[in-house]
Amino acid sequence: MSQPLLSECNASNLVMSATARSSCLFLIDHPLDVLRLTSQKFPSHTTAKVVNTIVKERGLLGFSDTMLANFPRRIGKEVTRWIGLAYTHEQLVKTFPETFTREAIQTKIATAFAAAGLDSFVILPLEQLMAFQISNHKGYKIFFQKTFAREGVPSLYRGLSVNLFRQSLMWSALLTINCESKRAFDLIDKEKLHPFLRQEVASVLFSTAYVAFGLPIDFVKTRIQMDTDLQKVKIPSIVRTLVKRHGFSGFYAGALPVFTQTMIQMTLGGYILDEIFEPKK
Repeated sequence: MSQPLLSECNASNLVMSATARSSCLFLIDHPLDVLRLTSQKFPSHTTAKVVNTIVKERGLLGFSDTMLANFPRRIGKEVTRWIGLAYTHEQLVKTFPETFTREAIQTKIATAFAAAGLDSFVILPLEQLMAFQISNHKGYKIFFQKTFAREGVPSLYRGLSVNLFRQSLMWSALLTINCESKRAFDLIDKEKLHPFLRQEVASVLFSTAYVAFGLPIDFVKTRIQMDTDLQKVKIPSIVRTLVKRHGFSGFYAGALPVFTQTMIQMTLGGYILDEIFEPKK
């Protein structure tokens, strides 16, 4: 029998691990976040032109002037994600042991939906602040003085339904691909690949799947956060409007920074998923 993952000691270890990981990754992740959002603001621009636009409009500090919102977002994402995943997974296995076994796919999907809800309600407001500053070149104080004062809490949750769908899709794919691909290698390769190589294969598979299916949804969410004329329109109408404005290729704006970012995060975070879903006995 494996001991419960979310004991007091393990919970504190998860928090410290997530905080340390996000702090170390922040200097790499943040410029990629800025590139992604700016690419989605200018979907027709190449990556080189996006970099030139950032430097031209805001100088080299254009890559750092949104850190105030992004640093707590990154810390919050890591801590809430891993604690939420571990807690939800453990409760499902304990409460419904016949339906949700530790390694079952349905357990991963149910856990993914819980993670999506937690991520959306905790992190989405900070993503809105980043999108506002990149779109308007104004500080967060202006957002709260004007937008928040006029619209209240809903102004922090623009694109909530789209983000819930994206996060549910992303986490379901992530948990399934990360665990099942490694299990497949264990069955196929008798010698077993080195754990790092198995993790890299899982990272490539998920990063490719996310760019193909998750990035277009993220583009819709970002445009809702940036474009005032899309914020009170139904989703099908928003999609049609974006297709007219930017074409289908616009939905893949920022593909390169997103793929790079996802690869890095998966490479360094896959071991935590292994501990949650396939702990050593």
